[in-house]
Amino acid sequence: MTEGSRIRPPGCYRDAVIRALTTAIVLALVLGGAMARFAERETTFFGDEMWVLEFVGNGRYLPHAVPQPPLFFFSAVAASRICGMGESCLRAPAEIAALLLTLVPLLVWRTTSVLRPAGVIVWTAILAFSSPVSFYAARVKQYPLEALGCAVLLWLFIRACEDDRRWTPFAIVAGLLVATLHTPVFVLAATGIAVLLVARTPRQRLNLVAMHAGLAAIFAIAYFAYIRPGPEVERYFGDLAEYFTTELPAFWDGSASFVVSQTRLWLGQFLNITPGFAPALAITVLAWVIHLARRRDRENGAIAIAALAPVLFVLLASAMRQYPYGEVRLMIFLLPGIGLAFALAVQWLLTQRRVIGVPVAAATLLLLAIFVVRGVRDDPYNASYMRIDDLRRAYAHLKARWQPGTPVVVFAFHARPLQHYVPIPASDLVSLHPAAREVTVPASEFWTFLRATDRVRVLPEGAVVAEEIRDGQMRLVRYRRQ
Repeated sequence: MTEGSRIRPPGCYRDAVIRALTTAIVLALVLGGAMARFAERETTFFGDEMWVLEFVGNGRYLPHAVPQPPLFFFSAVAASRICGMGESCLRAPAEIAALLLTLVPLLVWRTTSVLRPAGVIVWTAILAFSSPVSFYAARVKQYPLEALGCAVLLWLFIRACEDDRRWTPFAIVAGLLVATLHTPVFVLAATGIAVLLVARTPRQRLNLVAMHAGLAAIFAIAYFAYIRPGPEVERYFGDLAEYFTTELPAFWDGSASFVVSQTRLWLGQFLNITPGFAPALAITVLAWVIHLARRRDRENGAIAIAALAPVLFVLLASAMRQYPYGEVRLMIFLLPGIGLAFALAVQWLLTQRRVIGVPVAAATLLLLAIFVVRGVRDDPYNASYMRIDDLRRAYAHLKARWQPGTPVVVFAFHARPLQHYVPIPASDLVSLHPAAREVTVPASEFWTFLRATDRVRVLPEGAVVAEEIRDGQMRLVRYRRQ
């Protein structure tokens, strides 16, 4: 019998089929999520993106004056130099980051022993179809890149827990990420605690703690040298601390009601407001954590800390008014850890007695199916929270019909993108404060570009509608006084 004709055990064929099928499902989820996001990449810029465009167009990273993290800023600058300042080009870095983020579970599955087929499928589905990630993957914003950086740290941490020789790559990548992004420091604070569980000797424990102290020093240097917002940011954007106090109550006041309401907000949006998903995830993860504690499973306990403890660190930072807790976009970096914990909890429950495993499998499959459908069909984060439209039709109409010298009334948030697409000089733009409810426009003819739900009185009264178009939630109207 030749070498190539040896009979393989039946289990080898079964394992090979399972691996191939799992890989196919994961890649299908990755591709499906990418295709769902691809349709949004050419929509018009909205207000938050316009601020980024101004900095990217300048091309210089000014310490304490640019609110975007350096890694994202320079990737956007590079994209603009390669293919221009158009929507698709400038959104490419976020889109690529979101795509790579959905591949991290496959990477963890193929390079470590932590994940099994059920876990990698669950984790990939959550990352690929979470509505907030999908929204910002099609925008000029850094949040998918922040999530990718944190996911990579989790992957490298898991590898290092399994093989001590891999702590050096972890330290190198972690040092680069804390110096160039805003949020990996929260994950590293968690891994700094988790290493106390996985260190095999007192000497190794001391070395790993020292390594994390060095990473903390790198972040501190970067923060005070160029990341920390300076007076320029406040002059440009206003008092953000006041914004997160009055507009979005995102600083913890010590109350349990704040924690419950704000956690429900960001976790619910992560899970596409799927009925029952958030409590099911919380109960499943809690059961898994209790199991790890009872078994004194140090390695998986360390992974649980690395994945979940950043939530607590953000809450503490919020109490110190250093980082808002609950604002969905600023919490996106937590999604890789939340998804990993849920995936590990589900695959653990599936190994229990059939009376537990079968209902868990059925419930998980149902929740994920609804989650994916809602993410693709409803885009709940944008529909219920951001409410951003593609305004090409309105911009084209105004560009064709507007005459110089005719005032255009618009809220400040929409003023900059409007001027980006329609060459209206500042002298013709009546930019409103968000709290404005009336404005005086003495001209005999003027335009308003407001949400259909906005109620702003334009004085003096007596103007009649000459033409009107609706574009999404926006209402473009030309008025004329007799």
